[in-house]
Amino acid sequence: MRTNGNTALLAAGLLVWGGMAAAQATATRPAPGVSAAHTFMVKAAQANMAEVALGKLAAEKGQSDEVKRYGQHMV
Repeated sequence: MRTNGNTALLAAGLLVWGGMAAAQATATRPAPGVSAAHTFMVKAAQANMAEVALGKLAAEKGQSDEVKRYGQHMV
């Protein structure tokens, strides 16, 4: 059951992180002269790049095949 626990922990961490990133992307005000859409797109791109990086980390460092497959799926 350790495999399921590792996968659940990884999934929960990514969901929490993703929720925080989404909240941050919508909660901040744009800089003067920059549209809200531009600010959102920049933050969304940053969140997506971080998700890919976390997926690569899981794929490389995961202790179980299930975690590694999940990391590859995230990438």
